Amino acid sequence: MANKNTAEKKVLFVCTGNTCRSPMAERYFNAVCAVDGIVAMSAGLYADAGSMMSFGAQRALEARGISCTGFVSRQLTAELAAQADLIVGMGSGHCREIVKRFPECADKTIRLLELTCGGDVADPFGGNDTVYRHCLEQMIPALEKTVEILHKA
Repeated sequence: MANKNTAEKKVLFVCTGNTCRSPMAERYFNAVCAVDGIVAMSAGLYADAGSMMSFGAQRALEARGISCTGFVSRQLTAELAAQADLIVGMGSGHCREIVKRFPECADKTIRLLELTCGGDVADPFGGNDTVYRHCLEQMIPALEKTVEILHKA
């Protein structure tokens, strides 16, 4: 059995459908921010499990050299929430719904942009490539700060 100090820490990014914001956060975090022992996952509150990442999200990530290969959406479950050391909602509504569904996760649930500028990450769904790139750029400083939060956990 792994020692808690050496066990892998998991951050779970959550949005609505797990096709735009949370997959971009997961893939960016794992490609750029993650350090040994920390891994990101993602899920959606109302995800249609098995869907692919939106094309706009794929293009925003690929423009930064980040692979989207093999991504499929999944719905937030009690098991995923329990596995996470930190649950990061893209907006205040996501955080409220996470805590409503899983009250035991209240102490480990935060809103992504509360780590930097405040506010919610706007949903780029249906937008053009510029909207998706802006969404990713808005998340990057907070994604980088997420590592610091996990180191303190």
